[in-house]
Amino acid sequence: MLKMIKKQVHEKQTDPRPSVLCARTCISLLRFLICIPLIPIGFFKSIKTKLVFLFLVLALIPILMMRFVAYPVMQKALQNSLIQNLEGVGHKQAESVKRWMDERIGDSKVITNNPLALLSTSINETDEPFPELLKDLRLIKNAYGYKEIFVTDITGMIRIATDEWKVGTYVSGFEYFHEALKGKTFISKVEPSVVPIENEHGELELGVPTMFVSSPIRDKNIITGVVCMRIDFMQISKLMRSIKLGESGETYLINRDGVMLTESRFVSHLKEAGLIKKRSALELKVVTPKTEELTKGVKECLKGKEGFDGNGYLDYRGAKVLGFWQWIPELQWGVISEIDVNEGYRAIHRLKKNIYIILAGGMIAAIVVSIALAKMVSEPILRLTDATRKMAAGDLSQRVQNRADDEIGALANSFNIMAGTINKRNEELQAAKLYLEKSLVETEGEKSKLETILLNIGDGVVVGDASYNLLFMNPVAEKILGKRCKDLQGKDFFGCHREGDRVMKMIKHGQLPVSTKINYDSYILHINATAIKNVDGSIFGYTMIVRDVTEQERMREKLEELAVTDGLTGAYNHKYFQEHLGYEFERAKRYNTPLSLIMVDIDYFKNFNDQFGHQLGDEALIGLARLLKDNLRHIDTVARYGGEEFILILPNTDEKECFLLAERLRTKTECYKVKGNVSPLGITISLGLATFNGMNFNNKVELIKAADDALYIAKRGGRNRVEVATISV
Repeated sequence: MLKMIKKQVHEKQTDPRPSVLCARTCISLLRFLICIPLIPIGFFKSIKTKLVFLFLVLALIPILMMRFVAYPVMQKALQNSLIQNLEGVGHKQAESVKRWMDERIGDSKVITNNPLALLSTSINETDEPFPELLKDLRLIKNAYGYKEIFVTDITGMIRIATDEWKVGTYVSGFEYFHEALKGKTFISKVEPSVVPIENEHGELELGVPTMFVSSPIRDKNIITGVVCMRIDFMQISKLMRSIKLGESGETYLINRDGVMLTESRFVSHLKEAGLIKKRSALELKVVTPKTEELTKGVKECLKGKEGFDGNGYLDYRGAKVLGFWQWIPELQWGVISEIDVNEGYRAIHRLKKNIYIILAGGMIAAIVVSIALAKMVSEPILRLTDATRKMAAGDLSQRVQNRADDEIGALANSFNIMAGTINKRNEELQAAKLYLEKSLVETEGEKSKLETILLNIGDGVVVGDASYNLLFMNPVAEKILGKRCKDLQGKDFFGCHREGDRVMKMIKHGQLPVSTKINYDSYILHINATAIKNVDGSIFGYTMIVRDVTEQERMREKLEELAVTDGLTGAYNHKYFQEHLGYEFERAKRYNTPLSLIMVDIDYFKNFNDQFGHQLGDEALIGLARLLKDNLRHIDTVARYGGEEFILILPNTDEKECFLLAERLRTKTECYKVKGNVSPLGITISLGLATFNGMNFNNKVELIKAADDALYIAKRGGRNRVEVATISV
């Protein structure tokens, strides 16, 4: 960096500009900073020297920050603003060109959709409507600024034209005619005219930039002719110049070959340089004068990209410009927006000049102020340092004389107070030491009492530190957990049981106190965990109470099972059936899945009881319940509905599947035998089934009634059979 600045100053020794003066100042500052490591260490022993250096550095930091941080940020902001403006102009021009071409395409379609256009494909000059049609074409030409409009038949012969001398001539050899015959609106390339047409000065000229828009004329989807419109391409040049881009900026169009399609604002300059003869459109290839290569903006644009160059590149005049480019694929044109670098970055150069002036003035002021401040601050500090050195040697009589009403004066007063209170503080420290020794003895006694309580308490107690490491575990806890305290001491005390991770997560997430049950081997333990806190509320440990609640939990589970189970058959009771059916019915309705219900009744069960006794009747009920359970899925439910009736809940089972299951159960029951006193006894069952399909029942009551009615029909129909509910809504 120093070499770069020296080179700049060497080249401009006689230049009085502030930027050069500041550059020289920067060299001096850099030389000073580079030489700092070469200064003898003893040079910085003086606090005055240190303060001079410190104040100088502190004063220079904001100046350097402004130069190397603030200035680049502002420069970047201005550069981005310029690029955004350039980009905005380019986008706007691209949209204007596309909109202008869309209007021309729209005009051609309007003409082809006019019934008179169809008539024009077969008209002759001698026909009566010819003058009227010619008048309409000329009206459209003049209204929308076209060079000419003509209509051809299917062979390419011009039937009617705004330039009457063309009537009867053929255009079948031109691309715009053939492309229109393919059934689409065609936009030709911008090319020099092959016949003399009116130029921008109102004179007939050969080779004027021109292009055609052609559309097919249809009669019931059959192409009968073509409408061709020659566009005044100079209108696009006017459109591109309608948006001003500073004093040196311009926007122009290029084609796929990198040739300019619109008029440059520097036409006169280009003519003087011999780069063009009449106009830039179709004459000027956008290349740099020295290399004869396409300019950077054109190269990038022809790649079909959109972008910009904020550093600058040479344009077709050899001037350095900032550029934005955008390719219009539907037209195969590119839009280039450029402005001279000097004009674009004029505000940045002005900012740079002002920054250099501020830097130069700031550096000079910083040096003067640093020396003055260092002298003013260092002298009281030196006096205070001398007194402190003597006090450190044991002279507690030292006092500092300082009348200044600032921080140094306050420091001197504090020093004097400190010297007078050191002995008093020593006496207080000795008294505090004696008090702490006495308190420690008392604390040891309390600790002994607490240990006695914990060792004799009926519950298991586990104590850990703030890192969850085990500190203590009483004998009851050792017995319950089957582990010894000395084996786990210093380890993670949650590792003493299998589900410790869950308890630890609850504690770590602040869910205190924790009260939960865990499975430990074949036991069920109730865990109560809480934090041990200091006076200030900070946690320094945890305690956990462990109780064996296995018997209580097993008793509770047994009671819960008895509450929903039929005592004789082991099937679910009527209460559980009603609750579970309600749940399954709502679930089937929500997820639109089938739900089937089978009501089972033992045939002639009263006669069975009367003939063989209630004990064998009970055996028949138990055996049937077991048979039903063995032939159902785990998601199905068997419940005793009442007396000799059972009811089955079958989720996700449609009517056909339910019927097949019912028949299988009926058949297997026929084969089932109850062990009688003399010989095995057989039983049969009747089954009624109903299926909920999402729409046929409003609630579970209707579903139960439908199954019950089907069972009634089965029993009335001779028993030992399956009936399907026929009720539907």
